[in-house]
Amino acid sequence: EVLSGPAKGKRLAQLSESELKAFHALCKATQDQSSSLYEAWLDRHKPEWRASWGVNRDGAHTAAGPMGKGEARAILGLKDEASEEDIRAAHRRLMKEFHPDKGGSDYLAAKINAAKDVLLGG
Repeated sequence: EVLSGPAKGKRLAQLSESELKAFHALCKATQDQSSSLYEAWLDRHKPEWRASWGVNRDGAHTAAGPMGKGEARAILGLKDEASEEDIRAAHRRLMKEFHPDKGGSDYLAAKINAAKDVLLGG
């Protein structure tokens, strides 16, 4: 069981800030895709979470500067050996889900576009 105590049985939207942070730490400790899925939910429902928690796309504390290839791959959910076709497919899939016209945000769409540009040199 991932959540226990007062958080058990609650929907994510019902969790307190500290419960959300604790759940994030649990997800980051796993070797599966739960962290990426949870962070996508946070990006959509609590867009300010990264800035207020001081976390970037790689799970590290934020730092100023341009997006690197590691961060770009993390945004698109890709491995180091991703091909150009993999990059374009991931970009299309994410834009279908997170485009502002589909309920996403301008911020997410911009990050997804920037990640594609970093990886494809565009």
